[in-house]
Amino acid sequence: MDMINIAHTVAKFAPLLGSALAGPGGAMIGGLIASAFGGDINQLDALQALITTDPTAALKLKQIELDHQLELQRLFIQAAQNEVATQWADNDSARQREVAIDTTALAHRDRTPAMLAYLLTIGLFVALASLFYLPIPENNQEVILGIVTSLTTVWISAMGYYHGSSSGSRLKDLGMMQHLQGMLENK
Repeated sequence: MDMINIAHTVAKFAPLLGSALAGPGGAMIGGLIASAFGGDINQLDALQALITTDPTAALKLKQIELDHQLELQRLFIQAAQNEVATQWADNDSARQREVAIDTTALAHRDRTPAMLAYLLTIGLFVALASLFYLPIPENNQEVILGIVTSLTTVWISAMGYYHGSSSGSRLKDLGMMQHLQGMLENK
């Protein structure tokens, strides 16, 4: 038994609480739930049994969710802010690498990422063209489509490395986070 299983059970009665239980503040929230049911967060099987057998479980979980709604929303906003900050740092790291490569003598440049991006682009478009012009055996269609879908996802990531998010998009994301934070503080 793991925390995710309990989160699914809790989410049936209190969706916000169940989602938060599976997130970064899960241990703290799990402690609240365990104390409400007279259980121990370190004994997940026993806690799961207490929740599923308690006839007032829905009421207890909904009450915890209502009592801690503001804190739960703050946890979600903090998690989203951390994710955006990590993505920005990752994008900035990639940009700094490319700037450093541009200032390196041509003979000493690492061309591997660019070559991989070119090969990936060619491979993707060859695969897509092949889907339209070559017959695919019926028993292989799902596998081939899965591979092309995965290739497309990797290609999008590679293009994101070189093109990234625009600064306008970043400012919009930051503005939305600040707006949500302000809404929570005004409650």
